Amino acid sequence: MIKQNKRKTPLVFRAGIVLLCTLLFTMHLTGGLYARYVAGASGSDDAVVAKFSVSETVELKGSTINLGEYHINEAINPGENVTYTFEVINNSDVTLRYRFIATNVTQNLPLTFTVVDGGEETAADEGVAIAIGVNKTVDFKIGWNEAYRDPSFCGKSDYITVTVIAEQID
Repeated sequence: MIKQNKRKTPLVFRAGIVLLCTLLFTMHLTGGLYARYVAGASGSDDAVVAKFSVSETVELKGSTINLGEYHINEAINPGENVTYTFEVINNSDVTLRYRFIATNVTQNLPLTFTVVDGGEETAADEGVAIAIGVNKTVDFKIGWNEAYRDPSFCGKSDYITVTVIAEQID
């Protein structure tokens, strides 16, 4: 004969079952309410394409050339500056920042690099803002501070790379 188990289901288990059923029932009822608030959405988006066109020339020793890679043999003494004049034409539909990234590769001489725009001198890598449709003359200066007058620099040469970057300003 098989013995029957007369164990009663604990009250906590029964309460949990009732709560679970109540939760499922109320979720079913409230699902329609949430759907009313998130059922509809609308929107639009546009993309704008702007022309990016920059042309520049540089004046080296009185002659105007187009940009590229050039090797310039220029002498500079303590307290002197060598200036290169860039004529930049912004034919873009956006405002530009025109920056000069100058690197003193060998660092044999204590040189500084600045940009002169309208009489205001700033660090070369900060650049110059050029508005839409504007032709601007920018001077790039390589300088040797008078304070670094030292005979140990005599006869030394230096190798400098200058990268010119035109970037959009938002």
